[in-house]
Amino acid sequence: MEFSTVTTAPRDTDAYKLIQTLCDSLAVEIDPSNLSALKQMVFRKQKHSVAEELLLHSERTNDEVSQILHEAFDMKEEILVSAFDSITEHLEQFRVQLIEEMSPSAGEAMYIYLQTLPFRHIIQHYPRHLEAIRIHGEIGNIEEDAERFCQVAAHGARYHHGPADRVFSLSTFQHLMLEHSEAMCELVQKATGIPTTVRQLQAYRDRVRPLLTSYAYRSFDCKDPEATVLSVYDVVAAFCSFRYQQERGQDYKPYWHGQTDQGKNPQRLFDKGLSDDQPYQHQGVMQIYPNRFYEYQAIFTGTINSYQAWMRYQIAALGAYLSVLDLKSIAAIATGLNTLNVYCVTLAKDLVIDHYRGDLHA
Repeated sequence: MEFSTVTTAPRDTDAYKLIQTLCDSLAVEIDPSNLSALKQMVFRKQKHSVAEELLLHSERTNDEVSQILHEAFDMKEEILVSAFDSITEHLEQFRVQLIEEMSPSAGEAMYIYLQTLPFRHIIQHYPRHLEAIRIHGEIGNIEEDAERFCQVAAHGARYHHGPADRVFSLSTFQHLMLEHSEAMCELVQKATGIPTTVRQLQAYRDRVRPLLTSYAYRSFDCKDPEATVLSVYDVVAAFCSFRYQQERGQDYKPYWHGQTDQGKNPQRLFDKGLSDDQPYQHQGVMQIYPNRFYEYQAIFTGTINSYQAWMRYQIAALGAYLSVLDLKSIAAIATGLNTLNVYCVTLAKDLVIDHYRGDLHA
């Protein structure tokens, strides 16, 4: 599910230049106002490609839908599952048709196809990739162990925070490993079912931080390293994600046409993406660790059913995006993306309204 972007171009220079040359030639034949509309729609970040911006567009819409439902239904698991599945059913039927007045020229259609091809690759591969990287085997119940851990970490205080309470920040979560390494090790071992040593967990610390940084930003729009947005469950889930991959995870070999072999070890590839000199992260690799993190987190917090419904929704949403991209007209795609965004958000809001009217039952 890899795609070539501006930030990944150094690994695939020849292919990137060839595609860019073709796009530049095709752009000469396209109405300048249409090109301007495309730039306003997707080129919001200087170093982002069309594929990256389309992915961000879909993620922003998905996040808004999730926020609406979670704020309305809080931790009501059955209602959340029903709500996500209801939207999924609608999106699986979502289709757009191109009116004759918006039919693109051959040059514009080819230009759009080349610009959006990487995102199409993601849409087609994403469901299979999710299935391949999911956690196989039982995830251990650590609720009681995590509660005892919090009591110990409170140093005998009469009151203490629970394992789901967000009392740690990106700056402080590592104190859990520094001060309670053996206990953390036991939690990870019980959750994964994999024998684990303190030394092994310590080797993941530099990997866990960027994963939790991404989680803080994606979930709370938070870039402040001092903000308390992390829980014990979050930290344990992050370590579990890397521990699982090391012992039971499959190989993953990223590929772009024209690219040299980058290897097939996800943890090594993830480490390469942490480089300040060449921060080129593979999209497929980036999916492995966060998705397993979310799966462990959902088991710990008792929200696995709504998490799975949420993943089904995202797959359906990507299918709807493909329907829009198939229009191959800049004007039509711009209209289609806006329509799809409004449609998803409206479906979520209508479900909330219907629920409080008594039409949606747990």
